[in-house]
Amino acid sequence: MEVLLNSFEVFVVPFLRKTIWWENNMNGAECLMRIANTAHGGGYSLCNIGSSPAMYAFEYMDGEGINLSIGRSCLDMDLEMLKAYSYLLQPHAKVIIPIAPFYSILGNYTDTMTQFDIYKYYRVLKHIQAYKESMLESLNGFINTKTIKKYLKYLYHDVEKDTRKFQTEQQYSVEELETNAQNYIKGWLSEFMIDSLDAPLTNENTKRRLESTIHLQRIIDYCNDNHFRPVLVLLPMTEHLLKRMGPEFREIYIYSFLNPVIDSTGVPCINYIEDNRFIDDKYYCNALFLNRTGAKYFTKKILLDIDLILQ
Repeated sequence: MEVLLNSFEVFVVPFLRKTIWWENNMNGAECLMRIANTAHGGGYSLCNIGSSPAMYAFEYMDGEGINLSIGRSCLDMDLEMLKAYSYLLQPHAKVIIPIAPFYSILGNYTDTMTQFDIYKYYRVLKHIQAYKESMLESLNGFINTKTIKKYLKYLYHDVEKDTRKFQTEQQYSVEELETNAQNYIKGWLSEFMIDSLDAPLTNENTKRRLESTIHLQRIIDYCNDNHFRPVLVLLPMTEHLLKRMGPEFREIYIYSFLNPVIDSTGVPCINYIEDNRFIDDKYYCNALFLNRTGAKYFTKKILLDIDLILQ
């Protein structure tokens, strides 16, 4: 498999890099690789890990922190990213562990991530032999004639540029945000095979909850073992999503997951889910992701909050 992936990198990727589709899907990963290749070790006093909401939520000033989120993820992959790039952090650096609504039931990355998602992480982790071998197994069958044709079609039928990460104001009307929020909910219900947001965890999601708890504990243990200072952060969202995720949902999918870990480890947690400072639609590019204006505002505030907690 490694030979096929190397051939894909040499003979196909140079062409794909010319497409907007590649930029949309790989920009975060390639930006991180450029930073890692040019940065001096031990330069950052703060980082965040996390999935797509975290990629949008943090906008650091130069040298202030590093965003290790490159898109869709889960807690075990977050740990691998932290391990791989911890050399960029100063001693006693702060590590933000963002928690999105369904992070508690993502389980293992092989359960919830597509092969293309895994390939994206393979590209930024393949220099670490221990991760490389396990990821190669997950990518078995990823490169074949069918998939190469699928990706090469973007050379002739490209997609529109995804500008969400660069937007500075809300582009949607209230009605469009309501639809967007409902579409997120429908997608999550389908993905996790849930009938209702207020229903108890299914057997499969209970299994994934246990796996997620283990991965979160391992992240905290890694931080403590390496003298980093972890902080759990519940990311904000618009009212359009928040009102659909009532108290029962938050207890089942968020608080019952986090509270035992907080009690056993003493790791601090900052909850921005209902924080009125970040509820305004103007800070978002859709119903879930912060836009650049919102990210700068949120990052400024969270850095102040973390300094107060960890002083």
